Amino acid sequence: MAQLCRTTAANGLWIVPGSHRLGHIDIPAYIEAKGGSTRLPEAVPMLCEKGDVAICNRQCLHGSFANASPDQRVTFVWGFFRRDAILDVEVDVPATQEGKMPERKRYTDAAISERAGLVQLAIEARHQHRPDETPFEYSAGAAHAGSYPNTESRAKALRGYRDATIFI
Repeated sequence: MAQLCRTTAANGLWIVPGSHRLGHIDIPAYIEAKGGSTRLPEAVPMLCEKGDVAICNRQCLHGSFANASPDQRVTFVWGFFRRDAILDVEVDVPATQEGKMPERKRYTDAAISERAGLVQLAIEARHQHRPDETPFEYSAGAAHAGSYPNTESRAKALRGYRDATIFI
């Protein structure tokens, strides 16, 4: 997570340290066992300054509350899934519009490859601004190298970006 704003206990992410070692957590049962409040007593805020990058295991029990503070909360979050952990997995994808039902989605080889192409797009965008830097060679996105030569091709690749998010 790259913090674009300072995070505090009032506007930031809270985590339960070590909870990633518990395996799959039945969150409603866990909350009930802790007294029924989502304000878990062992949770701690992830405090960061603007520009900080924080790394945590995605299996850590975590969450944030409505930001009722006067401070902005803007975080760029990305995660990593091993290809073999998601290939042909079928999931319910949260609805993107209110009132719309979740959809079933299968992460096919083509869908994973398309998503990897967006990483290649980011690598090429960085190289445009830092031409003296050796670009990272991302093998999963190599098939997309050079696919984004202009603003129109980049805009087309980014259209629906949110809809391609992988939910496991």
